[in-house]
Amino acid sequence: RLSGTPAFGPTACYSSGRYSPLVGGVQVERRGAVAQVTIDRPEARNALNLEAMADLDRVLAEAAGWDLHVLFITGGGDRAFVSGGDLKELESVREEPFALDMARRMRATLDRIPALPFPVVAIVNGHAIGGGAEVAIACDYRLAAADVKIGFTQATCRPGEASSGWSRRLDGGGPSTF
Repeated sequence: RLSGTPAFGPTACYSSGRYSPLVGGVQVERRGAVAQVTIDRPEARNALNLEAMADLDRVLAEAAGWDLHVLFITGGGDRAFVSGGDLKELESVREEPFALDMARRMRATLDRIPALPFPVVAIVNGHAIGGGAEVAIACDYRLAAADVKIGFTQATCRPGEASSGWSRRLDGGGPSTF
């Protein structure tokens, strides 16, 4: 099993638009030319709520200017890499415009990953379902534990509903190791 624990201690945590030593939804750890982004919401199996999604977007935007050789993306703990969108948040708002806006924002965030000037590796240390699978395939490379399940729940949704569109890009993704 792959551990979500980084090889080096946290140097910064990104939460609500600021760096902090406190644990937040998206942690950033850097050592030299290597950085790791950890989506760390164990109470929600690392599901992306709007705040975590915005934090991930800001971190990826900033990372474009970092002098890195590689960026790793992983989930906190070992139960889930990213379990997709936060269902509690999605259940609270059932209007189609909200779902479409959230999907557009997630698509824009995921589009940042292949545009980065260095390789991005998904360390899939737990299940990656729906949006979590989309995060993994947006990366250049994927390294997954043997018992991990990766799947798309979007197949049961209407087009544009709860999907950023990355699930349609499977043929263009980078190599995977399972």
